[in-house]
Amino acid sequence: MKSKILTLILLIIAISVVISLGYDTVYMSDVLELKNLRISTYSGNNTRLSYVGMDKTLSAIKGYILSWYTEKPNMYLGAYFNDPATYMYVFGSNWWGQTFKVNSSGTLTTISILIYRAWDNDLCFELREVVDGLPTSNILDSQVIPYTSIPLGQDVWLNITLSNPIQVSAGDMYAIIIHQRDNLGDSSSKYYKWYAKKSWKGGAYPDGDAVKSTDNGGSWTVYEYPSGYYYDFCFKAFLENGTQISLFQVSFDHSINSKYTVAYESDVGKEYNTFNYTINIYHNVDTNQSWVLAYSVSYKNVSSFSNQHYVSPWIQLLSGSYTEDYHDYYWKIEVVVDAFDSITGSTLSKSSYIILSDQFYWQSYADFNGLAELVDTNMNVDTVIQPYSIILVIIIVTTYFIVNKRMMERD
Repeated sequence: MKSKILTLILLIIAISVVISLGYDTVYMSDVLELKNLRISTYSGNNTRLSYVGMDKTLSAIKGYILSWYTEKPNMYLGAYFNDPATYMYVFGSNWWGQTFKVNSSGTLTTISILIYRAWDNDLCFELREVVDGLPTSNILDSQVIPYTSIPLGQDVWLNITLSNPIQVSAGDMYAIIIHQRDNLGDSSSKYYKWYAKKSWKGGAYPDGDAVKSTDNGGSWTVYEYPSGYYYDFCFKAFLENGTQISLFQVSFDHSINSKYTVAYESDVGKEYNTFNYTINIYHNVDTNQSWVLAYSVSYKNVSSFSNQHYVSPWIQLLSGSYTEDYHDYYWKIEVVVDAFDSITGSTLSKSSYIILSDQFYWQSYADFNGLAELVDTNMNVDTVIQPYSIILVIIIVTTYFIVNKRMMERD
């Protein structure tokens, strides 16, 4: 009996070891660091200010997601822009377009746009040639997309497969055009939204511009409003073959509660709950070397006592100090939260003020060294059992039953 129990224990241990060795493990260890915490106070010329008190409460960031992935097997991004800060209404005679430059030679097969459907009308799509920065009358692909294929009331990436894939070369310019079928709709409720970003002198996406036509696509102008501000629509252009580029995107959710109460002689007080967020992304090839800043983005005046979601633009790792062999890099993601506020009271002179400053960091480390494929991570250990592990487990279990049967026959 003891020998049977011992054999069973050995079986369990053997299976556990084999399965653990057969896992491909992807991990990201998150580290919450409340460091460089600074509280500073400054007073003005008011001599009546005799006491400053602070009751400070901070709760940590709720969640963080680091996403590494290729878009599709055998599909490469030939051009892209993804920084949805605003949008344009697509309705009536308002035809919108986005010019772009292909960054690699290959076969252009799919266009994807970030849109929102508010009512039931089909969407029309065109792909046109571009000359001197504007769409021409040469339509390379044209489709009517049924509204039933686009979710209602949701922000979605709409993938449009070209009817006839196009051979393109690096540097070629094209234009994505959309409008409503029969020029229907209005801006109050019967519209589509195409997400975009406004930037000074059009620096958001340097290889193209948002363009507009009000005469059914007959003539086009680069959209500018107000003066000096240009727009770029969110899009992706996929190649079936070409130079593979590595992209990743960072997003995070937060739930931070913070309350600051400042008391004076007259009990004047103010609650303090506005933050500035900065995401810094670093990399290096050796953990013993200094971290190199790869990307940084900031969000201003974020309200506390709420759950909010932020997504960075796509970050391309292709040239310069980056490499396609990103598996050999170590990555550090740092979230910096700054809080600044000026507090005044009716019983204080106008020249009197108190400025509170608070800053803390949250850092996550991602180690993908030697990883064969890109996967999504969500603060968890993602594991994939290998086929050879299953085979070894079957062999071990079969051996166990054979040995156990012989032991029973001997007994």
